[in-house]
Amino acid sequence: MKTYKENHKHTNDFDWEVMYVQTEHWKDESSFFDEEFQFLHNLIGGFLVWLSSEEDLHQAQSLVERLNTLSNQNRALARRITGQMIALEELQNGSFTGDELKVKNDAVAIRATLDEFITDFRSLKKEIHYLTKILSKTEKLNRLKKT
Repeated sequence: MKTYKENHKHTNDFDWEVMYVQTEHWKDESSFFDEEFQFLHNLIGGFLVWLSSEEDLHQAQSLVERLNTLSNQNRALARRITGQMIALEELQNGSFTGDELKVKNDAVAIRATLDEFITDFRSLKKEIHYLTKILSKTEKLNRLKKT
């Protein structure tokens, strides 16, 4: 009986283990972003109490909506990554019955989606940082005026 590798000689040149390690890294990144979302939600939530202008409140609510959207995208990405890891495990142990090219193409697509997600996340985080910086200064100034 032929082994999986003998039946799939065209894939012997491809190192599924390397791809699996890369996919594990993506999963770690996704988990990190989950923690970042929690932190940013808490940060914005703490500032919502101190907002005094309607414009600041609207801007904070807009950031929360974008944060929720990105959080949902991260969860969807994590599910894709998990599916990819399962396929790669099966490829390594010889039980995979699907399309190997699809696994490779999915990896490329996941990487592109992750790159775009990271760019969007960094942009949003900068905006949140900017808003909290402005609000911190504004609220300190308002408190000083009251005393």
